[in-house]
Amino acid sequence: KVQEPLTIGHEFCGFVVSENDSFQMGELVTVNPLMNDLSFIGIDHQGCFAEYISVPIQNVYKIKTNNYKLAAYI
Repeated sequence: KVQEPLTIGHEFCGFVVSENDSFQMGELVTVNPLMNDLSFIGIDHQGCFAEYISVPIQNVYKIKTNNYKLAAYI
């Protein structure tokens, strides 16, 4: 059960908005929604329909396509 007022959504791709050693600003990425503690993005944490979300770096993967639908389903 989703706890309100949580924003749902777990299949997505997006753009990096906070640069770090692994990712550059504007880079297209997708995210594994299953966290190490078995919690889930979009159920236990803010989902992709939120304006911005923060996820652990180990769950983020670079995408080398401009096909956003494909990237979201990865």
